[in-house]
Formats: sequence, C-alpha cells, structure tokens
Amino acid sequence: MNSWKNIRIGLSILTLALFAGGCGSSSSDPPNEIEMQARAQGLINGMEAELDGQFRIEAEGQRLRGELDKLNLAIGTPVSFCLVKSTGTVALAAPVVMQSSGDELAQFELNTQNGQTVPTVVAGDTLQARQGATASGTADCGKPLLLSAVFQAEVNQHH
Repeated sequence: MNSWKNIRIGLSILTLALFAGGCGSSSSDPPNEIEMQARAQGLINGMEAELDGQFRIEAEGQRLRGELDKLNLAIGTPVSFCLVKSTGTVALAAPVVMQSSGDELAQFELNTQNGQTVPTVVAGDTLQARQGATASGTADCGKPLLLSAVFQAEVNQHH
C-alpha cells in the first residue's frame, strides 16, 4: 500500500516538473527581466483619474514610468511623482499637466539608457502622485496626495 502511495507521489512530482518545464520561460526570453506594475483609480476634483506605474529591468538597463491620466487639474499644474520604499521616500519627477487626446495627464519616464538614475522598485513599494512641486520645479513629496498605487510583480503568461 505504501509503495503505491510513493509511486503516485513520484508521478505527481514528475508531472509537475514536466509541466513547469513546458510552461516556463523560453530561451528566447531575456534572462533576468523583471517587470513591476502599479495601478489605481480615484476621484480627483470629481473625475475618475487613473495612476499607472511601470518598472522594468532589462538587459539594456532600468526604466521607471508613471502617468496620472484623466485628472481634473488645470493645464500647467505641476504633479510630483514620489516612490515610497521601506527605506524612505524618493522624489522622482514633477511634470506639468498637459492635454493629450482630450484628457489631462501628467507623465514621466526615468531611463538608465538616457543617463538617468532609476531607483530599484520591489513589490510593495508605492507610487504617489501629489499636487504641486517645489519652487524650482522638482518633485515635492510633502504636497497634497492625489493618488497612490502599490507596485506588484507583472504576471506574464508564457505557455
């Protein structure tokens, strides 16, 4: 009776190993590529706004993007993007609200390929969008919070 139980366990492990091997990354996928996403929605001045963040580590380098879209703020209003990590808060960028395809949005991108410093993002870090910036136009993480979103690992389905 025990031998049948051991055989079934062994077959189960073998099946899982074969399944994992067939569903894993193919050799054409870049090694050590990491992608994190942060998304949230909330009301800003009566409109449903969307905050999106994306962090990527690729063979070419690191990239961090953020966009606050469909917000109800005046064109030219600065928006501070901040990254809240367990070790503290990092001021990222302070773009101004502009109009694109009929919606107001503020967006930024940091990319090591452009010589910029990109902080490493891990699951649980939070992207914040705040209304305003410093007098010199840099991000101010003490300004009023508009929206925040928590980064999570991007789920890619390779089969």
